[in-house]
Amino acid sequence: MNQYESQGRVKKFIDNTFLKTSLELDISEEDLKEKIQVFIKESVQMDFKCVVVRSEYLNLAFNIKSKFKSSIKIATVVNFPLGTDSFDSIIKQLNKSKDFTDEIDIVVDYNAFKYGDLKRFDSVIELCTSFCLENDKIVKWIIESGALSKNEIKSICQRIEAIISSQFSNHLSKSYIKTSTGYYSGYGAKLDDIKLIKNSIEKMKIKASGGIKSKDFAEKLVKLGCDRIGTSSGKDILK
Repeated sequence: MNQYESQGRVKKFIDNTFLKTSLELDISEEDLKEKIQVFIKESVQMDFKCVVVRSEYLNLAFNIKSKFKSSIKIATVVNFPLGTDSFDSIIKQLNKSKDFTDEIDIVVDYNAFKYGDLKRFDSVIELCTSFCLENDKIVKWIIESGALSKNEIKSICQRIEAIISSQFSNHLSKSYIKTSTGYYSGYGAKLDDIKLIKNSIEKMKIKASGGIKSKDFAEKLVKLGCDRIGTSSGKDILK
């Protein structure tokens, strides 16, 4: 496979992602909007699989996509990045993302899972999967693998798949396990974690995310069986 074939293969797995806030970047809201506008245009022109932005920029992403008559998917995040938002807040976030998204990346309440509050954990999965099924959205469940032990990674993946399989079996093909928010102590996608996730689920898909900045690493993840690659460095990966 030559360089151009390799780039063409990898880019169709990439969810090019911009989630930084003006506070994180120490810039004005106006400057941030300009940065995001450029980022979305580049994502469209480079023909990535998906572009991921915060909900307040979904309309901007939709307008740019429409202008270029692009087939790129648009996604946002919910219950992000800690997974601890109230049900009322989660419902508001879902409704806010309803009109302009094809996909939603949702942080599970991994702390509830770790400390045995399975009612809270399961309820978030059920609520959001029901919404995504009703509104024809792909859903990607962010488990924050860096916060979990290997046994917890295995069991949380199995629990998510069991809930969706038992209640929303026709949504399994539109459901992903996603490794990381990219906000947890610098911990991101790990090859061993991907192998573990792959061996823990049967029908759900996998999105690797967090710290993916090179084409070589992205290709390794695809070869391992990842269906999507979440990165803020899509442009650099294709250089």
